[in-house]
Amino acid sequence: MKRNSTFAVARALTLLASFCVFASGCAHWPATPRLEQAGAPGYRLAEVTRPGQSDDLLVVLAISGGGTRAAALGRAIATSTALPPLLTPITLENRGGTCGRKAPAWQNAAEAAIGESETPGRALLRARALQSYENPARPYIHLFDGGLSENLGLTEVLRAFELLKVDPDEAVLPGLRRARKVVVITVNALRFPEVDWDRSPAPPGTDTLEDQMWSIPVDRISFDVVEQVREKMASWQADAPAGGPERRGYLAQVTFDTLKDPAERLYFKRVKTSLTLPKEQVDRLREVAGRLLREAPAFQRLLVDLK
Repeated sequence: MKRNSTFAVARALTLLASFCVFASGCAHWPATPRLEQAGAPGYRLAEVTRPGQSDDLLVVLAISGGGTRAAALGRAIATSTALPPLLTPITLENRGGTCGRKAPAWQNAAEAAIGESETPGRALLRARALQSYENPARPYIHLFDGGLSENLGLTEVLRAFELLKVDPDEAVLPGLRRARKVVVITVNALRFPEVDWDRSPAPPGTDTLEDQMWSIPVDRISFDVVEQVREKMASWQADAPAGGPERRGYLAQVTFDTLKDPAERLYFKRVKTSLTLPKEQVDRLREVAGRLLREAPAFQRLLVDLK
């Protein structure tokens, strides 16, 4: 969770979900049940099919504060706030290599595809990263705030779309492969607080510089990954089999920047990041989060198409 993520409370109360495609299930905290004890069908996208359910619609919620698939909610939140150097990382026992995990079938396809590209691709990099956890020389895993790599949780969405092209096997991501409508909802509490350093010839202080050193790249990565998802969804729509059902993608963004009232937009951009917020601010954040989602053009198109 970034220090400038002022939707922290609103997200927890209104859009609590995580998107997991490649989870290994081997990382373990002593009091957290193993993945197989969590109850069928687990947390994997490949197992989302339920009897009597339609395969027509797939909804993805991408929010920061993820990791709930592998740890209790409280520990997931603690991990999401482990932003260096403010807080220390969360340490997990690594039981990789002992839980009977088998390499996914798509890994061989990803390995074979490397000969057709100058880069290994997200799918293969992910597979190799998961393999590294099975190294017995890594008995512990130290987790930082995931926002340092990608703050919105959309990287898994990109990998999923890439995997569809890497491995044509119908058993790989069947839910996504059969879907005719894919909905991606991003909750991005990016804000640009007022600053005054350009009003003085003196350079910004050390605290300001430290803040900008991590906030600038995180913000730019967040912006870039949203655009990449938009491009992937457009490509997915265009690649629909000839003569088959039409594919439709919906990328709905929940962000302060879409507020039409300048005064209201300024109010929320001034809300400070904190583990506790005044009740009045919590109520307003909850209200605006739902309103922004309902007003998102892609979400409105979805509601019309579902009628």
